[in-house]
Amino acid sequence: MPFRIAIILIIQFNFVQTSFAQNINGKQIYVSDAGYTDLIFNSKVDAVRFVEKGQVPYKYSTPYATDVEITTDQKVAGVYNLLVNEGGRSHRFLIVYKVGINYSELNYDFSNLQRLKNIVDTLKTSQILQQESPIPDSTHQTMMTDSNKIKSHPHTRIQEGIASRNKVENVNTDNVKFDSLFNSAETALIHLDFTTALTNYNLAFNLAPNNQRHYINRQIKYAQQQIAIKKISTLIDYNPKDATLKTIYKKYPAIDFSASPDDQQYVSIDLTKKSIIDNKNIAASSTKFISINSVDDITISLQNIVFIQLDVYIKIQVQNTSLQEFLTGKMLLTQRSYNGKVNPIFPIYISGYPVVLPNHQAVIIYVIKAKQIEDNDVLNFELTDRLNKISIPVSISGKIYNHAQESSSTK
Repeated sequence: MPFRIAIILIIQFNFVQTSFAQNINGKQIYVSDAGYTDLIFNSKVDAVRFVEKGQVPYKYSTPYATDVEITTDQKVAGVYNLLVNEGGRSHRFLIVYKVGINYSELNYDFSNLQRLKNIVDTLKTSQILQQESPIPDSTHQTMMTDSNKIKSHPHTRIQEGIASRNKVENVNTDNVKFDSLFNSAETALIHLDFTTALTNYNLAFNLAPNNQRHYINRQIKYAQQQIAIKKISTLIDYNPKDATLKTIYKKYPAIDFSASPDDQQYVSIDLTKKSIIDNKNIAASSTKFISINSVDDITISLQNIVFIQLDVYIKIQVQNTSLQEFLTGKMLLTQRSYNGKVNPIFPIYISGYPVVLPNHQAVIIYVIKAKQIEDNDVLNFELTDRLNKISIPVSISGKIYNHAQESSSTK
């Protein structure tokens, strides 16, 4: 008897596993030549391949059992289909090249099975809506064919059927509304439109299933935090009016040079860091650690890392040897761990976004909260101009970061 029970339990367990298996079909994945895209799954990846035959402009690898990395070294037109098998699930992704990609769009985490189910359900709803056609009149005819079997009056039974169907349609309509609002909020968040994201999250929350409310509530708080940060950012005059830049102001009337770029992200903004930068004279500090890179005659060099209490002040110099002005835009520091994971390190303060004229240079201080970095990690700082035409990365090893921390602690 115990043996029989064990068999039944195994069969039931396998059935539950299969019933919860979720296959993604048609989710769009962004890839750029500016970095690699990471897909993280719940189970070991068994197989990966592109559907398209011949030369494919993307490369994939599986550096870890549950990860797939996608890269390209060129701008790609068209959509490519990538198949991934993991944990008994089969996924089809639409690989799309994107210009000016945000780092948040390079990581796709499918390791949580509940979140995976939500993604699959959302995709199915969208695809059903695209294919949906009106209910034919024959539905009503079918309801009336066996009227002799209906105990109540045929007309009454038909009305009951219509009412029942309307109730189901109302539930489906709510689901569709929720999916639409939720997807709009997530898309707005990716594009850093926090006001739109907050509005749609709040509306979606009222229609959300119970198992989605915790996640949406967390996203609401995040959007509120980012809106508050933006308001604080408006209190800072990043570039006081400069008479020598009058022609630049006229040339770019749509740009508010006194404000932070719209796509600049912060984890928070600490206005006290300005006085520390000034009092410690960090901008004029000596150059101790150097990493340099140039793109289109714009050179950025990471010149110093200063630890003060629990914060890190990174000194960056921008030098312009081109024939055009360089309009300093968004900045981002990322940590690439030895295991391949890439995590953004958003600032708590940035000293400014200078306009660097030809044959001029400027210094920027990028302030972050100190965090643990392994010696074999890589820190990559990337600076993009306000026109999103030039992006310049510069990297240092975790060993240099840790050496700077040790040097600061001995003072």
